Formats: sequence, structure tokens, C-alpha cells
Amino acid sequence: MDITTIPTSTLETDLQESKDDISTCEVALSFGVTTYSGGLVQERLDDNKHFVKVISEELDRRIKEGRN
Repeated sequence: MDITTIPTSTLETDLQESKDDISTCEVALSFGVTTYSGGLVQERLDDNKHFVKVISEELDRRIKEGRN
């Protein structure tokens, strides 16, 4: 899916969910939890950090264009 077509409200929700998941993963890793039912915690953390970067860049672009 093209990120430019996703509604801003959806991106804002996705951004917050990714940030929350980053916190969860960091806590899990600090307690030595490295895997969960779906895979590796570190990969999940890395993926969410990437999502935060991409979503934040898109939201910033929209703000600069005056499109919220």
C-alpha cells in the first residue's frame, strides 16, 4: 500500500501503536526475553523503529504541504 494514500488519522494511530510496541520490546529485551510466539523480539523492535521513521517522515511531509 502507498503510504501517501493512508489517512492521517490512521497514520497517527499506527505511529502511536508502533511507539508503544517499541517500549514493550525494549522492556522484554531488558528482562532477557528474546522470542515471542511470532518471532524474535529484536526483529520486531527493529521493524517498529523503521515504521516510526517512515510514518513520521510522511506526517512531516503532510504538515509541510499543509495537508493534515
